[in-house]
Amino acid sequence: MKKAQVSILAFLLAAAMLAGFAACGREAAEPAALMTTEAAITEQTRMERTTGQTTTEHMTEPATAETGETTATEENTNAEPAAAVPEGVPNPVGLSKADLVGWYNERINYVRDQRPRMTRTETMKILAIETTLLGGAVDGIVNAAVKRFMPGDPAVETIQKGTDNRDFFMGSMPSPVIRPADAQSITAKQEGGNYVVTLLLGSETNPKNDGVSKYSRIGSPATAQDILDTVSGMGITGDINKTTLLYHDGKVVVTVNPKGEVIRLSGEFYVDAQAREVRASILKTDLTAKQYAQHVFSGFVY
Repeated sequence: MKKAQVSILAFLLAAAMLAGFAACGREAAEPAALMTTEAAITEQTRMERTTGQTTTEHMTEPATAETGETTATEENTNAEPAAAVPEGVPNPVGLSKADLVGWYNERINYVRDQRPRMTRTETMKILAIETTLLGGAVDGIVNAAVKRFMPGDPAVETIQKGTDNRDFFMGSMPSPVIRPADAQSITAKQEGGNYVVTLLLGSETNPKNDGVSKYSRIGSPATAQDILDTVSGMGITGDINKTTLLYHDGKVVVTVNPKGEVIRLSGEFYVDAQAREVRASILKTDLTAKQYAQHVFSGFVY
């Protein structure tokens, strides 16, 4: 996940600079710089492009409990559990928030320990791009460049049984995977004989891969420094203090069968990236980009 995010956000900064060169119509040294920047972008995206075109509505309000679903809070410890399903794993419906988080952690750690075969489908989508460089004309060029370099299909990867999946399976941090304080809300329900637990994370600015940031506990988020380190190889510079990544509307849904095995897990989130005073040669721009990312794990074979 982190590798794809870094590639895409770095590409946007490079594309903005490419657009600036093209729009300015320089005839001296700048055309050579344009070719160098475009070549760097082409090679970067050719090797690492993993975005897709799946349409997903932006979450504006926390999910509400459906029929048969219980929202876990510290106050509902005495709630009556729903009808039991076959024995094998404790029924999470009706648990307190802390207990439900613990239940979720146990299921995720079970997958890490068992190392089953599974399929990962990764979708990345750029929702919006804005730049102050030369106004709206450059916005159009940047969007055209994005369409040119980005593929339309999600990336699908088969992870073989026995593979150490900690580096990509919903975060690489040790247990506990998440803490009650990380969860904006967490709910549980029964559906088709299985248990479905939904976790909402809220927002976080400039998370780090330190095991403290809540988004680092469900994945490996790209950081502002990651982006700047990548574009530096393209001849582009920026200020870490003027670069912001806002992660928001994080959502994880895990489906567990009566035996306690995860049979499907999906994670999604949005990233609002803002980079001010990014420079390449004599050009300088401010860039804002909105990105959506989704990761789905399915086809589990234990």
